[in-house]
Amino acid sequence: MAQYDGKFEKYEDFQKIIATLYSQKKTELVEISTEEKKQSTHKLYNLAELQKKANTMYGFTADETLNYLQSFYESGYVSYPRTDSQFLNEAMESDVENIIEVIDSIYAFGIDFKKYIIVSKNKSFNDSKVTDHHAIIPLKKTPVFSQLKEKEKKVYLLILISFLKAFSIPKISDFTLCVFSVKNINEKFLTRGNLIKEPGFSIFDDILKKQNATALEDEEVNEEFSKIPSLEQGKIYLINDIVQYEGMTQAPPLLTDASLI
Repeated sequence: MAQYDGKFEKYEDFQKIIATLYSQKKTELVEISTEEKKQSTHKLYNLAELQKKANTMYGFTADETLNYLQSFYESGYVSYPRTDSQFLNEAMESDVENIIEVIDSIYAFGIDFKKYIIVSKNKSFNDSKVTDHHAIIPLKKTPVFSQLKEKEKKVYLLILISFLKAFSIPKISDFTLCVFSVKNINEKFLTRGNLIKEPGFSIFDDILKKQNATALEDEEVNEEFSKIPSLEQGKIYLINDIVQYEGMTQAPPLLTDASLI
């Protein structure tokens, strides 16, 4: 679907555009371009970012998340939770490799996730950005999932998946922009689409969805993008349908733990 790339000062202007579209019934593809984009891997969690994510995804309060983290820490499942850093010490590279081996041996994700992992020289290692404590990561000692409460599972999986994403390869997509022109209308109509060439870290989002049976927002992908069929620049296409959207501005949402943090 191509969307009008302009604004209306008056409702009458909107009506004129609609009338013109109904009278023309055709459009020309005047430009089509494709750009490859790499979406870099995510940072590891510090306490604040993990509390925000758990509140946004599951509605957990900041105290709830901290309590689960403290319990995991005391049980030896995760590193020290009260940290403001999202990086690891450079000397921890071998520790990370060992943790990934443990994860691979214990968790049946249904895919060979290790082929997406690159630990060496990862940007998560940065001594200058580690304060008193490094980022929150899972440790080699892992919990028995059947013994965890549902909320505990969700928090632990957030830590586990963020850890794997931080050491995975980038996601690579081809983003395509199509520009359509309609006679007697100055502004153009735009269609955007993307084709994933290398899923990279996004495979771990899919794992989290399956584990939680919960929709996960991909923070780096605009969901309005979709696959675009084969099109030819300079060709005339018929307008099959015209969809009109009307809406109203809304008041800002109420504050949550995530927005306060």
